[in-house]
Amino acid sequence: MKLGIDLGGTHIAIGLVNSRGKLLNKIEKDWTSEDKKNMNSAIKNNIITLVEKILKQSNINLDNITKIGIGYTCMLIKDNEKDEYIHYFEKKFKKEVSMRNDAKCAALCEKKYGNIKEYKNVIFLTIGTGIGGAYFYNNKLVKPTLKEGFEVGHMVICKNGKKCRCGKEGCFEEYASIRTLKDKIKKEFNIKENINSKYILRMSEDEQYKEKLGNIIDEYTDNLKIGIINLIEIFEPDVICIGGSFSYYKDLILSPLVNKINKQLDRQIKVILAENKNDAGIIGAVL
Repeated sequence: MKLGIDLGGTHIAIGLVNSRGKLLNKIEKDWTSEDKKNMNSAIKNNIITLVEKILKQSNINLDNITKIGIGYTCMLIKDNEKDEYIHYFEKKFKKEVSMRNDAKCAALCEKKYGNIKEYKNVIFLTIGTGIGGAYFYNNKLVKPTLKEGFEVGHMVICKNGKKCRCGKEGCFEEYASIRTLKDKIKKEFNIKENINSKYILRMSEDEQYKEKLGNIIDEYTDNLKIGIINLIEIFEPDVICIGGSFSYYKDLILSPLVNKINKQLDRQIKVILAENKNDAGIIGAVL
């Protein structure tokens, strides 16, 4: 049995994964405003607390865990900080601990257990709070020299555009992340509470929201199309696979997105969703 941990931009998720890559149990927790004041301590404390909680829930002893894998976003942990976390948790749990960029974790899960097993050249995107990516060439995950790399969310798609959390202007994820889509909808309709895919789907079926919401989604898919076409033209993939919370917006976004992409290409490209959806990062963290 292994423990997979996904450190995302808005929450932490931890799951028990068996030897066949099946998620047996999962718990999640949103980052609080207090957490965000000191993320280093929050990451350590929450992982310890949630590991204890899931083991107790599942009636499993830590001795039965063979490995702990952690996937992380570059917005929380820098590549040069990995070793400190690995050392800390190996000392704490007395287990092998590995860490890898969260998008790479999700991609490895889908390559081994999911919807891209049969494809040799694959662009994998995680679209949620931000946008992450991975690329398989001839069945091998491309690994840059200096960093984990393939941070496609931070390629610039708009000159002098919106300021990104990374410090640049006009980054892909500032125009095409699910966070951006939800923020735009909340602002347009003056919604104060948190919203999710089910909330937005209900809005799309209501005549009073349909036209304005349709315009927002149209603009969103235009921006998403720009980034994806850039990647297609550079890497010539056999397929595009999308995971992250985007997986839950299939009925609203996928079909218009694919139509827009293929109208601009000289060949038809297949766009599919991650079979393991937003859980792929947890499962892939232990691979």
